[in-house]
Amino acid sequence: VVSRDEKRRAARLIAGVALFCLISGSITSYVKARAEGLGLSANTGLAERAERLVLTLVAAFFDDVLDLHWLLPSALWLLAVLSLVTIVQRSAMVWKQSHPHALAKAAAAESAKAEAGTP
Repeated sequence: VVSRDEKRRAARLIAGVALFCLISGSITSYVKARAEGLGLSANTGLAERAERLVLTLVAAFFDDVLDLHWLLPSALWLLAVLSLVTIVQRSAMVWKQSHPHALAKAAAAESAKAEAGTP
Protein backbone atom coordinates (compact mmCIF):
# COMPACT_ATOMS: atom_id res chain seq x y z
CA VAL A 1 0.00 0.00 0.00
CA VAL A 2 1.37 3.37 -1.07
CA SER A 3 0.79 6.23 1.36
CA ARG A 4 -0.48 9.64 0.37
CA ASP A 5 2.92 11.22 1.17
CA GLU A 6 4.72 8.77 -1.10
CA LYS A 7 2.30 9.59 -3.93
CA ARG A 8 2.92 13.30 -3.42
CA ARG A 9 6.69 12.81 -3.47
CA ALA A 10 6.45 10.76 -6.65
CA ALA A 11 4.23 13.40 -8.27
CA ARG A 12 6.65 16.17 -7.30
CA LEU A 13 9.57 14.19 -8.66
CA ILE A 14 7.83 13.63 -12.01
CA ALA A 15 6.85 17.31 -12.11
CA GLY A 16 10.53 18.18 -11.60
CA VAL A 17 11.54 15.79 -14.38
CA ALA A 18 8.92 17.34 -16.68
CA LEU A 19 10.24 20.82 -15.86
CA PHE A 20 13.78 19.65 -16.60
CA CYS A 21 12.57 18.31 -19.96
CA LEU A 22 11.00 21.67 -20.83
CA ILE A 23 14.11 23.61 -19.85
CA SER A 24 16.53 21.22 -21.54
CA GLY A 25 14.44 21.35 -24.73
CA SER A 26 14.88 25.11 -24.78
CA ILE A 27 18.59 24.84 -24.05
CA THR A 28 19.02 22.27 -26.83
CA SER A 29 17.42 24.62 -29.34
CA TYR A 30 19.37 27.60 -27.97
CA VAL A 31 22.73 25.86 -28.34
CA LYS A 32 21.98 25.07 -31.98
CA ALA A 33 20.69 28.57 -32.75
CA ARG A 34 23.64 30.22 -31.02
CA ALA A 35 26.11 28.01 -32.90
CA GLU A 36 24.47 28.80 -36.22
CA GLY A 37 24.55 32.50 -35.33
CA LEU A 38 28.31 32.19 -34.91
CA GLY A 39 28.66 30.39 -38.23
CA LEU A 40 29.23 27.00 -36.60
CA SER A 41 27.35 23.74 -36.91
CA ALA A 42 25.49 21.92 -34.14
CA ASN A 43 23.55 19.33 -36.11
CA THR A 44 24.04 16.44 -33.74
CA GLY A 45 22.34 14.84 -30.79
CA LEU A 46 20.19 11.92 -29.80
CA ALA A 47 17.03 13.91 -29.05
CA GLU A 48 16.36 16.60 -31.59
CA ARG A 49 13.04 18.47 -31.68
CA ALA A 50 11.11 15.84 -33.65
CA GLU A 51 12.25 12.96 -31.45
CA ARG A 52 11.38 14.86 -28.27
CA LEU A 53 7.94 15.74 -29.57
CA VAL A 54 7.09 12.24 -30.86
CA LEU A 55 8.27 10.55 -27.67
CA THR A 56 6.21 12.84 -25.48
CA LEU A 57 3.04 12.73 -27.59
CA VAL A 58 3.07 8.97 -28.08
CA ALA A 59 3.69 8.36 -24.38
CA ALA A 60 0.92 10.77 -23.37
CA PHE A 61 -1.50 9.17 -25.84
CA PHE A 62 -0.92 5.60 -24.67
CA ASP A 63 -0.84 6.67 -21.03
CA ASP A 64 -4.37 8.03 -21.43
CA VAL A 65 -5.95 5.66 -23.96
CA LEU A 66 -4.58 2.36 -22.67
CA ASP A 67 -4.29 3.39 -19.01
CA LEU A 68 -0.56 2.70 -19.03
CA HIS A 69 0.17 5.16 -16.24
CA TRP A 70 3.78 4.06 -15.95
CA LEU A 71 4.51 5.02 -19.58
CA LEU A 72 4.50 8.83 -19.38
CA PRO A 73 6.80 9.06 -16.34
CA SER A 74 9.16 6.54 -17.97
CA ALA A 75 9.14 8.53 -21.21
CA LEU A 76 9.88 11.74 -19.31
CA TRP A 77 12.87 10.14 -17.57
CA LEU A 78 14.13 8.84 -20.92
CA LEU A 79 13.60 12.25 -22.50
CA ALA A 80 15.47 13.95 -19.64
CA VAL A 81 18.49 11.69 -20.16
CA LEU A 82 18.43 12.00 -23.96
CA SER A 83 18.07 15.78 -23.75
CA LEU A 84 21.03 16.06 -21.41
CA VAL A 85 23.13 13.91 -23.73
CA THR A 86 22.07 16.07 -26.68
CA ILE A 87 23.06 19.28 -24.88
CA VAL A 88 26.46 17.81 -24.04
CA GLN A 89 26.96 16.55 -27.61
CA ARG A 90 26.05 19.89 -29.18
CA SER A 91 28.11 21.88 -26.71
CA ALA A 92 31.12 19.64 -27.32
CA MET A 93 30.70 19.98 -31.08
CA VAL A 94 30.56 23.77 -30.84
CA TRP A 95 33.53 23.85 -28.46
CA LYS A 96 35.62 21.71 -30.81
CA GLN A 97 34.77 23.98 -33.72
CA SER A 98 35.51 27.20 -31.84
CA HIS A 99 38.52 26.17 -29.77
CA PRO A 100 41.77 27.55 -31.28
CA HIS A 101 43.57 24.21 -31.20
CA ALA A 102 40.69 22.50 -32.94
CA LEU A 103 40.60 25.20 -35.62
CA ALA A 104 44.34 24.93 -36.19
CA LYS A 105 44.14 21.15 -36.36
CA ALA A 106 41.26 21.31 -38.86
CA ALA A 107 43.18 23.82 -40.99
CA ALA A 108 46.24 21.57 -40.96
CA ALA A 109 44.12 18.59 -41.98
CA GLU A 110 42.60 20.58 -44.85
CA SER A 111 46.06 21.67 -45.99
CA ALA A 112 47.27 18.06 -45.90
CA LYS A 113 44.28 16.96 -47.98
CA ALA A 114 44.87 19.75 -50.48
CA GLU A 115 48.54 18.85 -50.83
CA ALA A 116 47.70 15.17 -51.27
CA GLY A 117 45.13 16.05 -53.91
CA THR A 118 42.21 14.42 -52.12
CA PRO A 119 38.89 16.21 -52.29
